[in-house]
Amino acid sequence: MYKMEFTTVDEAAEHFASNLNGRKNIDDSFWICDLADVKNKLDRWNELMPRVTPFYAMKSAPHLPLIKLLIDSGAGVDCASQQEMDAVLRLGLSPDRVVYSNTAKQISHVLHAKSHGIKLATFDSREELEKMKQVFPESELLLRIKTDSKESYFDLSERFGATIEESFALLELASHLGMNVVGISFHVGSGCKNTSAFATALSDSRRLFDYAATVGLRLKMLDIGGGFHGSMNKSPSVEKFASVINDSLDELFPAIEYPDLRVISEPGRYFASEAFTLVSSIIGKQKTYCNEDHSVSYVTNEGVFSSFLPKIGAPVPDMEDVYILGGDSGRKCTKARLYGPTCANTDVLMTRLLPDMTVGDRILWKNTGAYTFSIGGKFNGFGASMFYDIITADIARMRSETPPSV
Repeated sequence: MYKMEFTTVDEAAEHFASNLNGRKNIDDSFWICDLADVKNKLDRWNELMPRVTPFYAMKSAPHLPLIKLLIDSGAGVDCASQQEMDAVLRLGLSPDRVVYSNTAKQISHVLHAKSHGIKLATFDSREELEKMKQVFPESELLLRIKTDSKESYFDLSERFGATIEESFALLELASHLGMNVVGISFHVGSGCKNTSAFATALSDSRRLFDYAATVGLRLKMLDIGGGFHGSMNKSPSVEKFASVINDSLDELFPAIEYPDLRVISEPGRYFASEAFTLVSSIIGKQKTYCNEDHSVSYVTNEGVFSSFLPKIGAPVPDMEDVYILGGDSGRKCTKARLYGPTCANTDVLMTRLLPDMTVGDRILWKNTGAYTFSIGGKFNGFGASMFYDIITADIARMRSETPPSV
């Protein structure tokens, strides 16, 4: 079981790096999951937003011990496929605590959800609504709407969601088809930078609640999506988001007027980012003489084709600078390039000032839990596969002092 206790994540990294602990080789990379961080985040969420129940977006980090902790503590789960639904059902999650939030669902997956009593699902088009009418008419649907998410790291409304005008028509069609639309869903974009996006989306949701009543639909649920940062040092903070969300809910959906309103959210990055630390090894070093932007190159056994695949064409918003296990005090910084381990010349993690390192040094990649191992591959056979679940007594977050990229 996972209840190994350490004072800090760094202490745990020292322990696991010095022993095989189930790995094939002593210098293999590995993940550490701090479940105390997850529980603290959940407690903080419940304190800040008591009206909003988190439904963990498991696509961000489908690590079963983390998911088990959350569902045992009252959270639900946001799933997008048959495989994800099966995983959480095997953990004992009740079907009414699953939201099937994929607006383009595979018919066989819909039938699977139906057979297991998972009724809550999203849609954002006429075609999807008609599909659900045909294969799962008893479903409970959330209409996903577009939001102003251009200031987020990932503008999800570019692809997902119906406009307000389209939403009016979809609510009319749902009423005509006799489909049970129970609420409105939105997502302000992953890594949201603008708290007012929630206020605007909730205002649009209230308009649709009012309109739905005119066409015979009684809405009783809000899914406010995700977008919350996973690192405590990122802005806007979860406290700022909570303030805007709470004020908007109180103004637009007062409890006295909506006593039975069910409000859920789909945080993924919020729970996953800081909980995980990836520990990799320096496996190669070479001085270079023909590159103006770096004088030394290093190779580590994690790269953009394994745990850092999201770095291809997209930022990893919560990833901090590299931190050398044991510290980098007294090490001279030089312009360097850090490569991943594969035989691809594009496997480049960064070119920047880095402290002098040697083969065998360990790098701690903190705040890297979200959308890393869940997306990453195993090109050339590289990539961490071992996870160590711990509970820290003191959740220390040491910051690297290395300068920014060059």
